Amino acid sequence: MTAVEPSSVRALMYMFFPGGGIGRYTHELAEALHELPDVEVELACLREFQFLGEATYPTWPQLLRIHSDKPLYRRMRFLTGQFVSPRRAIQRAVEGKVDVLHLSNINHLTFPLWRRWLKNARPLKIAATAHDVRRSKSMLNKRWETNALRQFYENADALFIHSSQQKDDLLDFANVAEDVIHQVPMGTMPYAAPTADKAALRKRFGIGDSRMVGLFFGNIRDDKNLDGLLTAMSLQSEPLFLIIAGRAGGAGNKTDEHYRTRINELRLQEHVLFLDRFIENEEVGDLFAVADFVPLCYLTTFTSQSAVLNVAMHYDRPILVTPAPTLAETVRELNVGVATESDTPESLLAGVESLIAKIESGASFEFEEYRRRNSWQENARITRNVYQDLASRRS
Repeated sequence: MTAVEPSSVRALMYMFFPGGGIGRYTHELAEALHELPDVEVELACLREFQFLGEATYPTWPQLLRIHSDKPLYRRMRFLTGQFVSPRRAIQRAVEGKVDVLHLSNINHLTFPLWRRWLKNARPLKIAATAHDVRRSKSMLNKRWETNALRQFYENADALFIHSSQQKDDLLDFANVAEDVIHQVPMGTMPYAAPTADKAALRKRFGIGDSRMVGLFFGNIRDDKNLDGLLTAMSLQSEPLFLIIAGRAGGAGNKTDEHYRTRINELRLQEHVLFLDRFIENEEVGDLFAVADFVPLCYLTTFTSQSAVLNVAMHYDRPILVTPAPTLAETVRELNVGVATESDTPESLLAGVESLIAKIESGASFEFEEYRRRNSWQENARITRNVYQDLASRRS
């Protein structure tokens, strides 16, 4: 890292995975921090980090590569990285005389083993963004991993969360002082502008002018509850038209074949366009432009924020959310959509019909206010202040 003024604070951010929603979050936050005059930020990441070519901030792509085309090798690399990558990041932080090591991913599986490296690196301060306060699935042993994650939280100097509900959950889960926890917004995630107007795009996608269109966007995991939404559509007298855009499958999740079978069983073939693949950045604008709303039908056990929500806010698209705590909190605070009473198909059906009625009546939504309150610049300002406080307490 280059020399900086004494008043500046140095932070090394850490990103274990090559991309995804957390990768985009980390990239946007690093960009906003890099624009501040009193912060020097660097990102420790993989050579395959999705946003490496776009980064204007310094990067250190020396974490252990975890990808392999062979499933067994990929799992071995992933588990090995749980040990190797935190140690590399800690060493980089010590060599660069960094004030704060800020983790975007927490390798909690191995924390009881790399905690001693962190202790030896003091006065380095440790911070983390707890995108998901708890883990619903385990890698090897749920009891071990739950205890290890709790230990990490209790050893952290600062923890960033996205909602008051997450703060309450964190206080319930671990013995953490309230002043260690800091709430930060997730900014919007812009993509390319649409290549045509809505009418032309509907014609391109083969959608009738009078159809109400929902967009189920992003990688398809079981906790996103696509099954529930499809069942809800089958209960409609006149089903909406749903575009499903994203890759299905992945470790422990249902495959595209499951969803295609379900679409056929529910007789929704004429009401669904299934784009089961990676969606290129250039396509995103067209998909959101053709949609009337974005269903975020997560199971209520999902406690994090959604990157897709913040893409929808960029394109002025109202959202349908379940009582998944952080998402429901967003809709309660600002009029940007409709929250259902539960994550059941019947409740989703009522929510879909309520949101469609609002859209058809010409109701206005508070997208601009959402963007004002939830900006990367505000996130960076709060994060910078926390960094400076931690740096002042190094001992």
